[in-house]
Amino acid sequence: MPSAAAPEIAGISARLFLRDTGTLSPDLLRTPDLIGNTLTMGDSALVVITITDRGIDGGSSSNRVRLIAIEEAPTFAVGGARQAPQRVLNRTARVPPLRNGESIYVGFWVDHIGCAPLRLIASFDGGAPGASRQEVIGFQCYE
Repeated sequence: MPSAAAPEIAGISARLFLRDTGTLSPDLLRTPDLIGNTLTMGDSALVVITITDRGIDGGSSSNRVRLIAIEEAPTFAVGGARQAPQRVLNRTARVPPLRNGESIYVGFWVDHIGCAPLRLIASFDGGAPGASRQEVIGFQCYE
């Protein structure tokens, strides 16, 4: 019986929670013109990792996917001092077995978004092939 290929991280999307309406914005990674003064719109986001299996029928084993969110130094320096990057999320979630061609979506809630770019790093625990993907949301605030 042929073995199945490992699942891969096919994509990341990020939608800002709009606190005035209780809805989610369009994907900030695909519509960067929406990124502006985030503090007037919301201060948390739903990040969704898309996982697909492009292997041979028969299914793949379970994995855990990890999302790390790092707030990078703001584009402006307060008082001339540049801040160090700050990890705002480091969580894992179980990924059930997938069959050839199947996709699954794993969501993570990221709180405390500020005025700095947010680096999203999705990976499988254990460093499996196709195991990593990064995106940056270019958050910034205006005076």
